[in-house]
Amino acid sequence: MTLNLTFYVSLQKLNSPTLSVNSDGFIPMLSKLDDCIEYVSSHPNFKDYPVYLAKFKQCLSRARHFMKIHIVNTMQHLTSQLTKRDPMGLTNADNAFTLYYVKYRAAAPKVRSLIEQIEQRAEKIPEYHQLLDEVHQCYLDQRELLLSPSITSTITDLTKQNIKDHCALVAALKTTAIQGGPTYSLSQQPWAQPAKINDIVMTTYRVMKSKLPGTLQSMSLYLANRDTEFILFKPVREEYSGEDLQIVACPSMEQINLLLSVNK
Repeated sequence: MTLNLTFYVSLQKLNSPTLSVNSDGFIPMLSKLDDCIEYVSSHPNFKDYPVYLAKFKQCLSRARHFMKIHIVNTMQHLTSQLTKRDPMGLTNADNAFTLYYVKYRAAAPKVRSLIEQIEQRAEKIPEYHQLLDEVHQCYLDQRELLLSPSITSTITDLTKQNIKDHCALVAALKTTAIQGGPTYSLSQQPWAQPAKINDIVMTTYRVMKSKLPGTLQSMSLYLANRDTEFILFKPVREEYSGEDLQIVACPSMEQINLLLSVNK
């Protein structure tokens, strides 16, 4: 216990008003804090267990506060800069991409490493999960402030131009949505890597095997269709190919058909 309590002394740096989340020692400090909390939590029989757990939790709270302030301030400052550049939010097509996307991409390195640290801990530590939610909400709020005027203006103009033709209006809105920003490949997103999709596919397949008998009774006509598997997994096959598709390991049509026939 003595060795781990010495960590608390070094964690007192979190009380320093000059501490920077961009310093080389901040992320190692987070890892050390994780170790301390895990160690103390796994030894509830220690005499001063509640005291030291509370102290480490307090350190965690301060670390989260520093990260949140840095990320929120970075996003708000960027939005403020872009809003001053275009106060009405009514940019033209030539500079829209730069205004709405390039500037945010350029600022990403300032917060990426911290957000990655938060994401790595979010599934195991509730406090980080809450912080991640707050970061996501901040991002959405700032994007809304920046994009809403332009989107509202565009929809208003399209509505006026197609006031008597609802089909043309829907088509125009769809085209605007498609062309409104950069496109992204699902397979390139961190949360949609082949290995993670494989976990989801396997979990879904196990649920199907356990729930299928009851489901078949209410949806037998649909699930008996040999094209069902193709429909269900089409988005995955369109986004992944080659080695990635092997890692995802979607059940084949034959496997689905066998599963259906066994449970009839």
